[in-house]
Amino acid sequence: MITLLHQYAEVPKYSVLIGTDSKESQKLTLHILENANNPSSTFIIHNATGTLSQSCVFFSAQDVLHDNGSQSLPAKKPGDTDA
Repeated sequence: MITLLHQYAEVPKYSVLIGTDSKESQKLTLHILENANNPSSTFIIHNATGTLSQSCVFFSAQDVLHDNGSQSLPAKKPGDTDA
């Protein structure tokens, strides 16, 4: 992450914890680093219980996530109906 910051001016913008509810679940963290001025982005997936040295890194040149201006809807709960 330090190299991406210094060489590409990419900063961490988003993080998502990914996992399941099973006993032997492997929790992963997805980090998205971006430089909207470049534009470039990098995706890093790593074992949330491990270290960043045990990571998969994916580069995406000439692309960043774009905000489309949409608003989030209220959260749904199990059993909610439209009736």
